[in-house]
Amino acid sequence: MRAKTWMLAYVDGNASDILKSKPQLNRTASFMLAKQLFPSEKLEAIKHLS
Repeated sequence: MRAKTWMLAYVDGNASDILKSKPQLNRTASFMLAKQLFPSEKLEAIKHLS
């Protein structure tokens, strides 16, 4: 079985440049967006690994 990787980015500017700057992630907002996009899925936030 093959796996595919994808990313959805909602940015104000060039996504590549923004990601290169290592921005602080808003994990709560990301989780809430995922819940809205996939309402029938059972989602669980994972702890941030440093």
